[in-house]
Amino acid sequence: MLRTVRNGDVWFVSQPDHAAVSGYLAAHWGNKRFSPLGCFSPVVDAARSLRAECVFGIAQHDNGWWEWEADPELCPSDHLPLDLFDDRMSRQGGFRRWLAGIERNQDRHPYASLLISWHAYWLYEPSLRPDSDRAFLHPLFWKDNTPTIAREEVPATERFLEQLASVQLELAGRVQSDSRHTSWVEPALLHPHVRLLQILDGISLAICSALVPSCDGPTCGHGEDRYPLFDVPSSSWEDRVRIDVHPLGERRIRFEPYPFDRDPLPVTVPARVVSNRQNADGPFHVRWQAIPQTLLRYEFSSV
Repeated sequence: MLRTVRNGDVWFVSQPDHAAVSGYLAAHWGNKRFSPLGCFSPVVDAARSLRAECVFGIAQHDNGWWEWEADPELCPSDHLPLDLFDDRMSRQGGFRRWLAGIERNQDRHPYASLLISWHAYWLYEPSLRPDSDRAFLHPLFWKDNTPTIAREEVPATERFLEQLASVQLELAGRVQSDSRHTSWVEPALLHPHVRLLQILDGISLAICSALVPSCDGPTCGHGEDRYPLFDVPSSSWEDRVRIDVHPLGERRIRFEPYPFDRDPLPVTVPARVVSNRQNADGPFHVRWQAIPQTLLRYEFSSV
């Protein structure tokens, strides 16, 4: 659950809804300057099957949270769901959710599951290794705000990364068992897709929460911050560029350079807004389901 306090009210966007926004953006990624997913040089995805796997994986990258989102842990003070990054959230529980999400679709969609596994890997690896490859630094951490790991949690995190490495070998083998897909796991294709999952996750988080740091002081969230996107694949993994994101007001957001196939591109986010005056008495699930959804409507553009 993504939880943001705005003017005393609490705004919630579920992890599955945020991920679906990422998938929507993935389906619209690509124009004359930016290659669509699945079409990075030197491979042309004529059947578009690789593109479909990438879009599916990006849209499903947080599906390990389904069960938690249906019955979330609550904040003791307001009896509302905890935020994804709340210190009270169990790191071990997070590891289990990642593994569940990777496993959920691995039989039919091993490449999508492989992307999700690498997404999880690069969220934790920079905290353990100071020489981590910055080309895979998530937009959450662009301002050198990589979260630290308590000393007692390092062994468990190392074991989790080892588990992911084992899973990645198995999934890559499954992908390559089809002779038509042997090139899919080569760095020239895998790396840009892993990176774009991070980039599209970051863009979605920036309009669904206040987690992506602002260039201009305290982060406001929900599309009101200026921030950069580094190492964005353009035509190939070797051809990476910086995109600058600028809020224009009234939920209009400009991208320089512009990476999507429609200009402007409408983007809709379902949210729940809980007033600070709302009664917190009674069973959570009754209160929660009684909250009407609010549709946050954004517009992405080049100007």
